[in-house]
Amino acid sequence: MNIRALAASACLVLAGSQSPAATDARATLSSATATPALSPTPHSDSLKVAFIGGSITEGAFSSVPAESYAGLLTSWLRTHYKTVEARNTGLGGTGSEFGAYRTSHDMAGFAPDLAFIEFAVNDAGNQRPALFAHIDAIVYKLRQANPRVKIVYLSTTDVREEADRRAGRRASWVEDSAAAASYAGLQYIDVAAGIWAKVKGGTPVTHFFVDVVHPNDAGHRRYFEAIRDAMAPSIPLARQPRATGSRLIGQSKLDSARLEKGSSAAGCRPGALSLRYMEAALSCDRGDSFTYTFTGTTVGLVKAEVRDGGRLACTIDGGSPTTADFYSDATHIYERPFPLFLYRDLPSGRHRLACRVIDDLISLPQGTSTGRKVTVGYFMVSDERPVTL
Repeated sequence: MNIRALAASACLVLAGSQSPAATDARATLSSATATPALSPTPHSDSLKVAFIGGSITEGAFSSVPAESYAGLLTSWLRTHYKTVEARNTGLGGTGSEFGAYRTSHDMAGFAPDLAFIEFAVNDAGNQRPALFAHIDAIVYKLRQANPRVKIVYLSTTDVREEADRRAGRRASWVEDSAAAASYAGLQYIDVAAGIWAKVKGGTPVTHFFVDVVHPNDAGHRRYFEAIRDAMAPSIPLARQPRATGSRLIGQSKLDSARLEKGSSAAGCRPGALSLRYMEAALSCDRGDSFTYTFTGTTVGLVKAEVRDGGRLACTIDGGSPTTADFYSDATHIYERPFPLFLYRDLPSGRHRLACRVIDDLISLPQGTSTGRKVTVGYFMVSDERPVTL
């Protein structure tokens, strides 16, 4: 199994979940570099900061959100600004591809002055042209929200990088993330360097990680310290140069990448779940069907993976069918929103997606669904094209 697949399957615990490893780590945090004391007078007025990434950014396996790297970093920034407004859009098991489609939605009404992107682990195994295009699209969309935003790429790690780090090199997927950040003109921080220095010095890797991918409180603190140390010389931020474009957006056409409400389809019924991206959903059950008409070259679903999830059979323009499961190997532990791309590289123009809930009851080694419910929060649509670097 490749790194990306393991990363997705490892995201089986909700952000902020308690774990024995996290509890043990808190007892040893006194040996880590302490967070600087609050400044008596913050240096500047206000800052809006965005965190965009996967489960690590979401805070999975930190004991509480404040102990995640994003929480610690937000607290530190508040020592330099009178007010800091933070928006954390981390979503477990997802990479920069979905990030390109959801960034405009996630930043609605929010113009960040500072943004952190964290997708290195979940993007592992992606080919460079696609990886570069998706990071580039996120950059483009952040600049549409604020042309003077400062964007920083954070490269995290997982335990299978240990052999590379002990040999004095970084894993190939870390090098890919560094290259993508450089291509996009972003500040790049290898937030894992401090962890691997400690491991090479004799600290067990399990001191920092709960599982293959997720840091515990000690690991999150090391990530934070690396970011703080790299950012300290430039905080408070100077006025950033104005930029509205990006290098690949003209080729990729990912400026068109967007989310469209599930309830905009014809058929089934409007519905909503408490999960993210399910506030204006399309709700279907056994025997139901719907159609969705769109203009573009790519279409997908943001689906609700739930314990009573069912299976869709879909066709595009009456062609060969594909299926989409709304119950997965993660669902027996927790329910989640998850993206699934159905069709890519379609001819430019208008298309008709037709889907129906089929009678299959999904059964996996981890468990069996209790129903056939299908909830589509959003459709993902774009005119995406391949790029040449």
